[in-house]
Amino acid sequence: MSVVFSGSQRRSLALSPLGDVADWPQSLRTTAQVVLSSPVPMLLLWGEQLTQVYNDSFAVLAGHKHPTAFTQPFHLCWPEYSTYSQPIIKAVLAGQSLSYVDQYYVLPDHQHATELWLDLTFSPVRDEQGKVAGILMIAVQISRRRTALKQTSKALRELNETLEERVAERTQALAQANQQLQHEMLERERVEDALLHAQKMEAVGQLTGGIAHDFNNMLTGIIASLDLMKRYIAAGRSDEIDRFTDAAVSSAQRAAALTHRLLVFSRRQSLDRKPLDPNVLVNSL
Repeated sequence: MSVVFSGSQRRSLALSPLGDVADWPQSLRTTAQVVLSSPVPMLLLWGEQLTQVYNDSFAVLAGHKHPTAFTQPFHLCWPEYSTYSQPIIKAVLAGQSLSYVDQYYVLPDHQHATELWLDLTFSPVRDEQGKVAGILMIAVQISRRRTALKQTSKALRELNETLEERVAERTQALAQANQQLQHEMLERERVEDALLHAQKMEAVGQLTGGIAHDFNNMLTGIIASLDLMKRYIAAGRSDEIDRFTDAAVSSAQRAAALTHRLLVFSRRQSLDRKPLDPNVLVNSL
């Protein structure tokens, strides 16, 4: 991968500690290619002198220091930032990556000062032996973002001025909506109760035929048992009527249980549920 520099840049590089581009190590070539190809402002500091190599986007941030800053050692180009930069350089050369947001910056300009806000990242760049040989700085302008934040703050202030009034209006609207909702819930409960009652009455009507049949069977068992008891007593066989008595009592108990369940159903009470053995029930019939 070749690194594309202008003729003047190549001559400046040849006279710098970096030397001729053709003699650069692959790690420097690759990093320089990334810097030059990026649309984002990037600055590469390489070697013991931290010689500067940057792209056109960073040249704008360099202001009147460009093009002299290109291939110039960092500490000679930016002495005003020495206090700020020295701890960063030391940490990154030790292998750390650092990032800073909302950094205030004044664009170097002979005619007037332009204030900017930048997000900065500093990353170590290693050579072929794995040692940190350079520092890559990426700068992202956030002036538009700060302008947007100011506009948002202004809008919030204006919003707060009318907040109390709008909260009162909203509270009243919510109260009305809540009242309407409660009314609808009560109406719904009334309709549901009426529907449930109608359904229950319909179910009772549908069950009437079956219940009448069940009662008829139970009464038949009682009447038949009593009739047999009467005949056995008339024949002087009173000692043999116990089984008919048990049958009559059993049928009467089933009739009473069915009556109880019907009363519970009509009164909306809970049934006393008990386990049922179908075999015992069938044998009892």
